[in-house]
Amino acid sequence: LHLAFSSADIPGDMGLAIHEIRRDRLGIAVHKNHPLAAKRELSVEDLASVPMVLFPKGYSQYEHYHRLMEQSGREPNVLLYTEHVNTVYSCISAGVAAGFMFRSAAQEYPHIKYFPMEELPNASIRLIWSKSFYVPYAARTFIKICKETAQGLQDTF
Repeated sequence: LHLAFSSADIPGDMGLAIHEIRRDRLGIAVHKNHPLAAKRELSVEDLASVPMVLFPKGYSQYEHYHRLMEQSGREPNVLLYTEHVNTVYSCISAGVAAGFMFRSAAQEYPHIKYFPMEELPNASIRLIWSKSFYVPYAARTFIKICKETAQGLQDTF
């Protein structure tokens, strides 16, 4: 493996070069006509009251949501587990569920109301490659393009 994208935290002592391409705030999104959209911020009680569409077990969204529900003594209210971002977006757009979205993605859709949640961490997308093994020219070129593009993206947000 010459090159990888990762959102996982990687220990610095693994002999890997790591370049953060993007950092974004994860939050909760609902359709702008959903009753929760009238609120200024969401509470855990609000989250328990609305069906959620989530990525399945093993994803940070799943872990954060279920931890919040467990800590508050509430039952999870999950309509659907899916690995498909378009399915999450479709359920939110149809107004049938709330879901996790990145701030930058939610800003692209005027019919979406986004709520930042302090309980949720920022998410990072990282490009990773080996410090000690050969990285082919094409992969090095790709790394260079990603670094330049990532800097341009950071300047726009």
